[in-house]
Amino acid sequence: MAGDFALTIISLRPDLRRNRGLTPWLAAGEVALVVMKRCGPGGPADAGRILSQRYRLSPAEVRLVLAMDGRLALSDVAAALGISYETARWHLKRVFAKLGISRQAELVAMVLALKGSALDQ
Repeated sequence: MAGDFALTIISLRPDLRRNRGLTPWLAAGEVALVVMKRCGPGGPADAGRILSQRYRLSPAEVRLVLAMDGRLALSDVAAALGISYETARWHLKRVFAKLGISRQAELVAMVLALKGSALDQ
């Protein structure tokens, strides 16, 4: 099979759940749950297209929304996008109005769902 894969490894032993990578499983012969998901075309580009077409977000708003995946604070997202914090807040207020939401947690949930559904297409 050609294509990219996302790999998730979950330890079946609570004391090993903090370990990262394959080394603990290979070296110790431990049992783990391995989940592979094929990632076809899609992802952020398709999620961006959906946001732009369905919700009428501007390109700047789409960039901000796609960066709001819960890993970074708004100030860090603004810095990563090369915009001021106040500009990011302005875009965020407009996004909230267009999407009919009022909290960043709702936006993060929506972004993660959109990115996930775009990968499943």
